[in-house]
Amino acid sequence: MTKLRRKRASGFTLVEVLVALVVLSIGLLGIASLQLSSLRWNHGASKRSQATLLAYDILDRMRANPTAARQGEYSTGGTPGTVATADLAAWRNNITASLGPDATGTVSAPDATGTTARFGITITWDDSKGQEDPLSFTLRSQL
Repeated sequence: MTKLRRKRASGFTLVEVLVALVVLSIGLLGIASLQLSSLRWNHGASKRSQATLLAYDILDRMRANPTAARQGEYSTGGTPGTVATADLAAWRNNITASLGPDATGTVSAPDATGTTARFGITITWDDSKGQEDPLSFTLRSQL
């Protein structure tokens, strides 16, 4: 009788091992999928942080040169050889270096009311590795 029981039980352990491998494989695929999603979202968050820093960079440059900023030299490109033109060129180079070759940055013309001028700074970039395509960040401030 014991020989009969051993014969029926043979192979059952192999089936258990195969089922355990299938369950483990599905779990590992799920973990890999979560890891890839996390990397993609972190990449997008990094680009958004870079865009924020770059917008504040040009705003700081404008605060250092308020006369040219109020005259609209940062929105039009300014006269060649001026500080505003050099600031915009450096800023745009930083944008393409940080966010990619298709990234652009613009400064809106000043909306002057009294002694203050309001500006809008917009940075747009391709986020094909992230969730959306393209993304933009807009900062509004006044000098």
